[in-house]
Amino acid sequence: MGARGWHHTPEARARIGAAAKARKSSAIAIEARWARHRAAKALLPPKAARKRLTPEEKRANNIRRAKEWSERNPDRSKAIKRKSFEKNRERINAKQREQNKTPERKAFIRIYAPKHRAANPDKYATYSENRRARGLGAIGSHTEAEWIAKVSYCGNACVCCQRKCKLSRDHDIPLARGGSNYISNIVPACSSCNSAKGTLTGDEFRNRLNGGVTMDPRWASQLANARKSRQCSPSA
Repeated sequence: MGARGWHHTPEARARIGAAAKARKSSAIAIEARWARHRAAKALLPPKAARKRLTPEEKRANNIRRAKEWSERNPDRSKAIKRKSFEKNRERINAKQREQNKTPERKAFIRIYAPKHRAANPDKYATYSENRRARGLGAIGSHTEAEWIAKVSYCGNACVCCQRKCKLSRDHDIPLARGGSNYISNIVPACSSCNSAKGTLTGDEFRNRLNGGVTMDPRWASQLANARKSRQCSPSA
């Protein structure tokens, strides 16, 4: 290496020079930020002339800023809200139940709920189905969007009789026989087929419709194609 030392080699001088430039650039960036801060602060009125906010005004200001942030970051906001709800589910539900017992809330629900239910039938049907499944101890749940996608995938028709009419959720493997409430175990069916099916599985009911003989090739082909996709698979 010689008497001059390692720091006099070309490679070392290059590294030292790069580090010095980085420090200088960082210092310039910090100074620029402080300059912007001082310029913004100079535009503010003196402290004596500033209006002191009341607690209510501060709260309203914080709510406004939080709402603006949520609008700019919808995905992060949704994830944070969901995590908070999961962490405090019992406390939030208990508080909601208490609020729903007040006369004002009961009057509001009597007026608003029927209108909202009529405007969002699929949403309420999904909520009712998930709640019923939880009561029966079934695993899984599904969303309104998943149900709409499943109906569209299955041709907007009953999977048993192929009629295009008002459809309801039917569990291919019934909840009473250990079926799940995942969308993969749910198919669209008309009310007649859904009621007649009872606690039969989808295959058992379709065989009964055909008098115990081999399923109609049209339905068999459609069912086979549907089950190739996880979206229409009868098992969770």
